[in-house]
Amino acid sequence: MSAVEAIEARGLARTFLSRGRRVEALRDVDLRVGTGQVVALTGPNGSGKSTLLRILATVLEPSAGTALVFGRDVRREGRLVRAAIGVSFESDRSLLWRLSGRQNLSFFARLRGIGPRGLRRAIRDAASEAGVLDDLDARAGRLPAGLRARLRLARAFLGDPPVLLLDEPLARLDRGSQREVAGALAERARRGGLVLAATHAPLLIEAAARRILLERGRVAHV
Repeated sequence: MSAVEAIEARGLARTFLSRGRRVEALRDVDLRVGTGQVVALTGPNGSGKSTLLRILATVLEPSAGTALVFGRDVRREGRLVRAAIGVSFESDRSLLWRLSGRQNLSFFARLRGIGPRGLRRAIRDAASEAGVLDDLDARAGRLPAGLRARLRLARAFLGDPPVLLLDEPLARLDRGSQREVAGALAERARRGGLVLAATHAPLLIEAAARRILLERGRVAHV
C-alpha cells in the first residue's frame, strides 16, 4: 500500500427505488486505496462498480456511510473532491457531440478552472496522453467509437489530477489501442497517481497492481 491514502469508504451504501421495490446497489462497502497504483474494480454487471465510481465522483450521494477522497467528504466537500479527480464514464453523453474534440476539451478544462494561459497546453498534454491529438478538430459525434473513448479519457486527464475514476476505459478499443491506453494508465501510477478503473478487460485486470471484486453490492475480495 502506498503511503498516501487517496480513497476511503466506510459503511458505504446506496439504495434505489425501482418500480416500487428497494434495490441495494451498494451495501456496507469498506475500502482504503492508496496512490501510486492501478486498481481494477471487477465484478459482474450489476455488482455496484459504476455506482461506487459515481459516488466517489460526487455524481451520486450515498444513502449511508462515508466516502472520502484525500480526506475530503464527497457529500460535504464536493468541490474540493472534484478538483482532485478526473472522471471518464463509458457513456458518450459525457461528450458534447456537436462540438469538436478541441472545443470539448476547452469547455471541460474551463469547468476545471484551467485559465486561458494554461488552456492550450492542458488540451495538448491531455490529448497527447490519450492518443487523440491528431483528431481534435473533428466533430466529436463523427469520431469512431474508439476515438470517442480516447477523447473521454483526454477529458479525464485535463489538469493532471492525482486520482482517475474510469468506467471501462478499454471498452470499444482494439487490442493495440488497449495496450497503449493501459500503458498510459500505468505511467500515471508510476508518477504517483491513482487509477481506479471499473473494468471487464483482461488486459487491464492482469496488469493492475491490485484488484477489488464486488458482488451484489458488497466487497467480496480485496
